[in-house]
Amino acid sequence: MTEWILVIVLLAVAVGLFVASYFVKDPADQAQEEFEELSLNLLQDLHMMKKRLEVMEQEMEIESAEDVHNGRVMDITKRHVLTLYTKGISPEEIVEQIKIPQAAVHDIIDEYIAEGL
Repeated sequence: MTEWILVIVLLAVAVGLFVASYFVKDPADQAQEEFEELSLNLLQDLHMMKKRLEVMEQEMEIESAEDVHNGRVMDITKRHVLTLYTKGISPEEIVEQIKIPQAAVHDIIDEYIAEGL
């Protein structure tokens, strides 16, 4: 009889601890939530800083670094197209080699011919 009472008491304690485990906050979960909140705040701050920088660049009429980079890439692409064209490669082959739109290749070649270079 005392064995059954001991089993029932242990079972009750186990159920009580099981239920209590759902109500206790896990420190790792709290740290994860704080980390996610901090990350979100940093991303929002970064986005706001970029927007402010864009506004300031527009007010001061400064080219962004991305625009300068794109301009350099376009100059290199133009030179590459013109080099291939002057070597006698057809515009269609240039499109396949460089992987840029056919209209862009034709525009670059037409501009080159119009300048008479």
